Parts: sequence; structure tokens; C-alpha cells
Amino acid sequence: MDIYCDCEEGEFAWEPDSVCGWDEEDNADCNMDVYPVPPTSSAVHFSFDKVSVILPPASGCNISEQIWKGSLLCAARMAALRTAIAETDAPDSPLKPMFLDKDVLEIGCGRALVGLLAAQSGARSVTLTDCDDRALEPLQQATAGNPMIRVRHFLWQEDQREEEQEAERTRNIFRVQEPLRHWRDAYRREDLYAELNAEEAFDLVVASDCLYFTCQEAPLVSVLRRRVRRPHGVGIIVVQTRGNNGFHGVRFMKALEESGFDVHVSVGPWEWDGLMKRHVHSVPGQEGLTLSKTDHEVGEPMYMTVRWRCQGGQLTHH
Repeated sequence: MDIYCDCEEGEFAWEPDSVCGWDEEDNADCNMDVYPVPPTSSAVHFSFDKVSVILPPASGCNISEQIWKGSLLCAARMAALRTAIAETDAPDSPLKPMFLDKDVLEIGCGRALVGLLAAQSGARSVTLTDCDDRALEPLQQATAGNPMIRVRHFLWQEDQREEEQEAERTRNIFRVQEPLRHWRDAYRREDLYAELNAEEAFDLVVASDCLYFTCQEAPLVSVLRRRVRRPHGVGIIVVQTRGNNGFHGVRFMKALEESGFDVHVSVGPWEWDGLMKRHVHSVPGQEGLTLSKTDHEVGEPMYMTVRWRCQGGQLTHH
């Protein structure tokens, strides 16, 4: 498994599977070749329905600092969406933007296009999280002094393990837990970035193109179970099917449904040229922006809306 980008720092090495924190067997069908575009050395300016979002410059050359097409799709669709709650009963009343007055969590945020859009669109609070603290550094600097935006370190596997421990405690089973090992631990800066609080839940949880391995599906489902606030919280997940069997849409959706969610899926086709022209306002010092992608992508990204299921006026609990 190799990840590289053609930048001044040259090829950079991918840590071996033995430090991923997942079993070798789980990773057998999860190889991923990534051909990222070198991060822009200047800020990138986006606009969404009169809302301006400026991504801070990337600080290095790694997978977490790319601008992926899934994040552009997610931001564009969420900016256009309106909730069904009108400010008044008048037929011509403007509908509330999806971010307005919401506590928003972006997981695997990378450059945090969606989270920064939420912050500019009336969100009550925005929490930006990633497992790679190198991605958090420019975000921390850019949002310093803004009390509504927090930057946190977050491993999805922590939520999965917490669920497993809770289930064991109900059966009076207590184990000594070893620290989770993850391939991004090499870049952990505990002195700078606190962990996401284990008990926090949010009105809106967003992940754009964060599923690369089959072994990430169960942890992401755990995150949604724990972090999507009941009863009216919403999850927005953009996922890309890849030919390396790194993600299985039907299996993932079944796991969400078994967890008590209703799932709505939009599959495109998406007008990428139109999205770029409408929303990429400028890239100073460059001819244009090229979105990153992985090798062996299959079809269009899927845009998933995840909500808690209600039956007979009662929430479904699993």
C-alpha cells in the first residue's frame, strides 16, 4: 500500500498495516492507492449561495490536507438544502438553512470545507475533528479566537470500543483495555489537541468521503449511533465506492438501518464542472483547483441522509 504525492518533499511513506490498529485479515482487501494533488500553498476561496468560505493553506503534503470531490459535493448540497421548518406559516416564508442554530460535528474533516461553511451559515457551534493532528494545525490557527469553533482529535474506534465496553458492563464483564493503536498516532499532539468528549452528541454529524477500508464501516456506524442527537439529529455521509472492495454500500446501509436509522441515498450523476464553476471562487496564484481522488473509484459518490427512525410516534431503540 503506497500513498504519494508529487511535491517538493517527494514521495512519502505509508506506515505498514501492523500499526493501523486493525487486524491483518481485515486489511487484506483494503489496499488503497491515493493520487492526491499537492495541497495549494495559498488559501482557497469558495462561495455557496452568498456565503464565502476560505480554506486556510495546507501546512504539508499528506492525505488529510487534500481537497476531495466528496467534500465539495457535500458542501454544495447542504448549502442548498432547507429544512421543512418555516419561520412563519406564510406560504412564501423563507425556510431555515440546514445549519442554522445547529450544533455541528464534522468527522474526518481534513481541510474542513463543510464545517467552515456551517460556521459561516448560522450554526450554533461547530466541532472539527480528524485523527491526523497535522490537518488540525492550520484549522486551529485559522479559527483561533472564534468561540463557536472547536478543533478536536477523534478516532472513530474510540466510540466503537466504548459501545462494546458498555455492552460488557451490562453483563458484568470487565476487561483491562489496551490503548487503541492507530496509524495516525505518529502525528498525535496531545499537548495541542484535546480528545472529543465521549458523551457529546450533535444536531448534525457530517462525514465526506471518509470510508476507505471495510474495517472503518463498523466504527463509523458506532459514531453515528453515539453522536447523532436523538430524536431529531441528522447525519450526512458522502461515500465513494471503490474497486478495491474498500467499501460496500449495501452492507453499510444495512448496518445503519439495524441501528435504528432511516437512510435516504442520492446517487447522482453530479455535474462536477458546474459545481466547480459555481463554488470555487478563486485559487490565488494558480490557474484552478484540481480535486483529489483515489485510484479505482467506481461510479459516483453516494450522498446519504441518516435520521433516527420513529414508529408510532416513538423512537426506535436498538
